[in-house]
Amino acid sequence: MRILDWFRSEKRAMQYADYMWLVPLSSTGVAVSAETALTSPTTLACFRLLTDVISTLPLHLYQRLPEGGKKRAEHPVEKLLAGFTAPWESSESFRKKVTSDAILRADGLAVAIKVRGETREIHRLDPSAVKIECDRATGEPKYTATLADGGTKEYRWQDIVHLPGIFTGGPHSKSIIDLAREAIGIDIVMAQHQAKLFANGARPAGLLKVPGKLTEPAVNRIRESWNSQHQGSDNSGKTAILEGGVEFEPISLNSTDAQFLELRKLAIEDIARAFGVPSILIGSLDRATWKNAEELSRQFLTYTLRPWLNAWQAALERALLTAKERDSLFIEFTTDDLVRADLAARFDAFFKSVGGPWLTANEARAADNHAPVDGGDVLRTPLNTAPATTPKKDLNEDDVAAA
Repeated sequence: MRILDWFRSEKRAMQYADYMWLVPLSSTGVAVSAETALTSPTTLACFRLLTDVISTLPLHLYQRLPEGGKKRAEHPVEKLLAGFTAPWESSESFRKKVTSDAILRADGLAVAIKVRGETREIHRLDPSAVKIECDRATGEPKYTATLADGGTKEYRWQDIVHLPGIFTGGPHSKSIIDLAREAIGIDIVMAQHQAKLFANGARPAGLLKVPGKLTEPAVNRIRESWNSQHQGSDNSGKTAILEGGVEFEPISLNSTDAQFLELRKLAIEDIARAFGVPSILIGSLDRATWKNAEELSRQFLTYTLRPWLNAWQAALERALLTAKERDSLFIEFTTDDLVRADLAARFDAFFKSVGGPWLTANEARAADNHAPVDGGDVLRTPLNTAPATTPKKDLNEDDVAAA
């Protein structure tokens, strides 16, 4: 049977195991795909951090005000962003799925369902079922989705929310998983090796030293007695009673073990670097201090999250708003919660800005999502900057008489 005939003869849906042979292997011999990559503890930690933060940040549609401020817009799109993108799916769940697709499968895709030009719902598209083609002259993309019944459907780019992974020149992006395959493969292999080491019990915790030479029955009796009293988690911590000059000598960490630990740390750093995530945010606290943890958290927002959030905002505005609406409306994540930890510095900055004068009280309250107060729109002038006045001359008796 020819290869093409084999494909024609099979009618059943292919399962994951059926196409594992198509997944590229890393140099370690491990097939690293969107599914297997998450068996790497470090990859899973980075993946969860990004998807959890992006999906839980508040997302709203705002209207630009003439004086330069902004306010929440009363618009159907606002209800989708802040509530449910479809009757069965919340905005948080929708964003987590599309972000997951962009990280694992290179492209996160969704289609805006519109009625007479108004967006009513947003549905996720399976990126593996969507073909992206770009016009060679203009670069305008075209999206063709394969439907469940085997048919196809074309979508206009104006209706597609496209969250790309890493651009490498083609219509389809590259995923972090594809580009960091070697580091992820090493992490998977080392985690498997560590698990098998404990499962097989290849490394005893210590040795029993007995003076003199033992017969085989004596060796078996001591082994069985020791294992019955101390083997397994249920017997952990029990007091050992040794007799006949028997001594327990624990096995210390050797150079091979130390190298294994260093390699694991290196794999963690390589994967965290690929995701742009500070290693302390995924539980690697070897070099963490209070000061650098705070600074690295700020860098995570600026250099890692901000590009993802900007890509989300642009993709949503392009698909959900018309060109005319984009002149006065914009979509934005609220990231205040990520920098709210340093309250002392935040409140001190507000205090100095309001008394500067730089901000009014209501502008400072709005920056912290508080309602305005009466009299809070007055810009205060510090007393020490008031213009000096010449004191009046005291009147004496002659001045009073002359008056």
